[in-house]
Amino acid sequence: TGYNEGCSPVTVSFENQSQFADNYLWNFGDGGTSGNESPTYTYFAPGTYTVSLLATGPGGSDILVSDTVIHVHPNASAYFTVNPPVVNTGDPVFLFNLSVNSDEFMWDFGDGTTSEEESPVHNYQETGTYPVTLIANNTYNCPDTFYVSEAVLVDVGGYIDFPNAFTPSPSGSSDGSYDPTQLNNDVFYPVFAGVDDYELQIYNRWGELLFESNDINIGWDGHYRGGPAQQGVYVWRANVKFTDGKQRILSGDLTLLR
Repeated sequence: TGYNEGCSPVTVSFENQSQFADNYLWNFGDGGTSGNESPTYTYFAPGTYTVSLLATGPGGSDILVSDTVIHVHPNASAYFTVNPPVVNTGDPVFLFNLSVNSDEFMWDFGDGTTSEEESPVHNYQETGTYPVTLIANNTYNCPDTFYVSEAVLVDVGGYIDFPNAFTPSPSGSSDGSYDPTQLNNDVFYPVFAGVDDYELQIYNRWGELLFESNDINIGWDGHYRGGPAQQGVYVWRANVKFTDGKQRILSGDLTLLR
């Protein structure tokens, strides 16, 4: 008697406790049989199986349907494709999840970042060749791992894009520091990738320089000379050099809203 379960394949050893018998026929419930006295059997197909034993001896035969129930759980099968496999820095990489028997996922993009999305879109910020790993799991905790050692090649190149409006925080100056994952729009800064050198300047409509930054991670928080700048339209100018050596001078209008 007992209870056995696990992820496929499940190997079970059976102990024969029959008395006065010299011939045995085990039926493992999945079509497999054995004439061994105490066999070991491996279940490969997921399912629930009941085992029976027919024992025969000089006094006749007896059959026992055991209360040992074998539960074989299905394994997750992890698999994905990458499109495109060759990109420039900052270009989106689409990872298509083709796993089966799975509803939980853990991605490792090979650049120090991870995701639990089913089919994520990822942006690589640095050039190089990156491995990608997907661990797929299911409710039975029978995980599977699919690994591609050179899944994505990121070549030189880049992009930069500036918004046309922002709403400075009413709580005061942040010194221009920002978290690109936050969508509060408190700081004026670009969306970018593959940038080597950078200079940003903000002017008012009279051509007065209000703000300047040489660090792409520091934007304008809407303050000037220790106080909040007035609501209105300003002009920005950026000088950008990308990782592929290309250089661009960009400019545009910016609306500060309070």
